[in-house]
Amino acid sequence: MLAIGFFAIKRCFFSSLDIVLTDRTVSIANQKIRKPFWTQGKFYNFDEGYVFYDNKAAYELSWGDALKQFKYTLLIKEVVPTINKDIIIYDKDKIVRKSLINYGSIKFILSSPTEDKQSIQSIGMYDCKQDDFVHFLKTGVLNSIDTLDLRGDFIQ
Repeated sequence: MLAIGFFAIKRCFFSSLDIVLTDRTVSIANQKIRKPFWTQGKFYNFDEGYVFYDNKAAYELSWGDALKQFKYTLLIKEVVPTINKDIIIYDKDKIVRKSLINYGSIKFILSSPTEDKQSIQSIGMYDCKQDDFVHFLKTGVLNSIDTLDLRGDFIQ
């Protein structure tokens, strides 16, 4: 379990977030050693049906107990995939290879527990690009047509 920010993220979602263990060389006591670090790329790839919670208790407790712990949950309803396109251009007689990422979109339902903490209720459906969705998972803030800020009140 890793909390990358506002939402708690299970390891099963790491590949969708382009999070991998990457060996890096570090200096410790004047000695260079290779050590694995979690790193995040930019090629996101989510699937319909993914569910995220703002508290890791939602993944660890029974549903009844989890409802008392988390404030928000989201369910991905529709996904347009991200596409990575490699292009080759010629610049001053040199071949330059560039990678262009066209972020797909995500439509998700944001919900929260009811006042009696017995079930969840929908707050609304939101649509954004996948890179904006990753920012939302990290910060709880979504800047799209409307601004959604889970750290405070909703701004419309």
